[in-house]
Amino acid sequence: MNPSDNTIESLSGLLFLLQLLLLFYFDNYGLNIIIFSLGWILLIPSFLLQTLSLRALSVYGHIPEGKSLVSTTMIVTKGVYGIIRHPLYVGYMLMSISLALISQSWFSGLCAVTIVPLVMILLRREEKANLTKFLEQYAQYQKEVPPVNIFKGIWKHYKRDAIS
Repeated sequence: MNPSDNTIESLSGLLFLLQLLLLFYFDNYGLNIIIFSLGWILLIPSFLLQTLSLRALSVYGHIPEGKSLVSTTMIVTKGVYGIIRHPLYVGYMLMSISLALISQSWFSGLCAVTIVPLVMILLRREEKANLTKFLEQYAQYQKEVPPVNIFKGIWKHYKRDAIS
């Protein structure tokens, strides 16, 4: 990981914390209940994506003793990673959008609009790093599993299961 990745991660994390602060600190009584409800509904898949991702990494990632979940020694293609390549990033972006919808604060919306492109930059850099680390095996994985499109991933997963 290079220093600019750390800067991007730190900035997006700080913006996310500001979103959380806005959510719990300010009382917005004039909220649109439909947008508010949509935000809470979107939190469910964001938590699921993150939880299932961490579980798949810990079970299938062959992580060396004492290392973190990002230190996998093989490509994880099972579980949610069989549907999309970057479920943690998608869950994080979705959670940020959810917080903006729940708080309905212009600043929280600005944070979400900033976090999403920052995470997409990290995602592209991780794609390059994985291609370097795992070579042809990752290139094949890229052909089979979309990076962030959950609906396309579910469809492709269903078609793969139907064929085999």
